[in-house]
Amino acid sequence: MTLRTEALLTSRVGFGIVTATPAQRAAARIIDGLPLGELRDHPDVIALVGGSGARDQLHTERGSLPLEVVFLASIRSAKTIIAAAAAIRMTQSIDCSRLGPGEIPRVSLLSLRLDQSAVAHRLLLETIRASPVLSKLLVADTADSLTVRHPSGRPIEIACVAGAKTGGTLVARWSAGLVADEAPRMAGADDAVVNLEHARSAILGRLLPGAQALYIGSPWAPYGPVYELVQEHWQKPREDLVVLRGTGPMLNPLWWTPERCRKLEAQDPTAYCCDVLGEFADPESGLLSPISLRANTRERPLELPPISGAFYVAAIDPSEGSATSNGFALLVVEHLKDPDDEQEKWSRVVDRDSDQAATFAS
Repeated sequence: MTLRTEALLTSRVGFGIVTATPAQRAAARIIDGLPLGELRDHPDVIALVGGSGARDQLHTERGSLPLEVVFLASIRSAKTIIAAAAAIRMTQSIDCSRLGPGEIPRVSLLSLRLDQSAVAHRLLLETIRASPVLSKLLVADTADSLTVRHPSGRPIEIACVAGAKTGGTLVARWSAGLVADEAPRMAGADDAVVNLEHARSAILGRLLPGAQALYIGSPWAPYGPVYELVQEHWQKPREDLVVLRGTGPMLNPLWWTPERCRKLEAQDPTAYCCDVLGEFADPESGLLSPISLRANTRERPLELPPISGAFYVAAIDPSEGSATSNGFALLVVEHLKDPDDEQEKWSRVVDRDSDQAATFAS
């Protein structure tokens, strides 16, 4: 039996999301290393991977399974369900041929706290129990783990794991996969004893062929291992690592209606930024926050012609890194004189960072 993440996601004998959106289906196909097919040119799918250029760089056309996938998305977008479907697929597709007697690979469910990883565990267990097809795979279950049978007959464990120093709970066994839920909120090695960097280092060398590490969640503060992975790899997919980013309307338009989006944006712009748009919140010390930038961005036109008689001044703040990976801040000031009251005023300031323009009206 060949299981696919998309089929598990949408089938009534799987997770039953029969109304899965093109972006949800595309995410499942990309995680499995499968071609996008008829979804290739859908605008939401193109946005999910960061543009048509990034889509063309995907290695799915030749069936290359990415070793790591970062999936940032709004809340209520089925990202945990997609990851759970991928976990089941991994238990049936990993290569166990070189394992010795008694070696039981594990798909690890990791989150900020053990009770949070239990959410994915309950979702998996109840879905498998309720399915006339998947229930035949179930061998045993406990409060924090379940065991299914691989096509070879070998048992494969899916278990909630607690974070531990240097990724201690992820060592001493072969890995059938890792699902790190709420990964964007996990700290780095310099910030916490229990951190995603140690978990990632512990797991990558232990992944069996066909296994993957999935880092899922809604963005939060702009720092940490997931933030760094996004900064480095967004719109630049590699054969072994892909970053996906989805908004609420893209992934779950039935919930994220225009009215609900407008209401949340008015009530809490930060929550709207992270939980709907899937963007990182602004740093407290940042020059420009994503929220302020979006609120003051001109939709069109991209360029404004110079005004005759105006005086222009520009300044640039070069980044410390390469210009190809770190944007430069460019400030252009247009100086006008009001002919009515002779008072000088600043009419507009344009801040351009990495080809994104924001216009501030005086």
